[in-house]
Amino acid sequence: MRPLALLRKAITPPPQAWPKNDLYDALFFVRFVVAVVLGTGYGAMGAQGLIVFLSFLGINIFVGNAWLKFQQIDESEYEDPEKISQSPLSFEGFAPSLGAFVLMWVTVFTLTRSP
Repeated sequence: MRPLALLRKAITPPPQAWPKNDLYDALFFVRFVVAVVLGTGYGAMGAQGLIVFLSFLGINIFVGNAWLKFQQIDESEYEDPEKISQSPLSFEGFAPSLGAFVLMWVTVFTLTRSP
């Protein structure tokens, strides 16, 4: 699916079912966009410290799970029987979004605070 069509489908209420690959891609992009926005915002504000990092972790997990609820996705359909109570959707795209957040946070902070 094209990225713009995927984004359009991700922000609309769920009129149809998600193909498995498209669902993973959409959740990845949702978390990635949240990371870039938060990293840019925190960097522009000049925020520092562990509380910024921890707040990002909480917000990213919350937004990802809230988006799954908004799309009315039943995570039990995607559970791995070998991993007890861990849905692969729970942390889909989390590591790349963490990297994007840190990159944006440090870059924007450095650009706005340098003499």
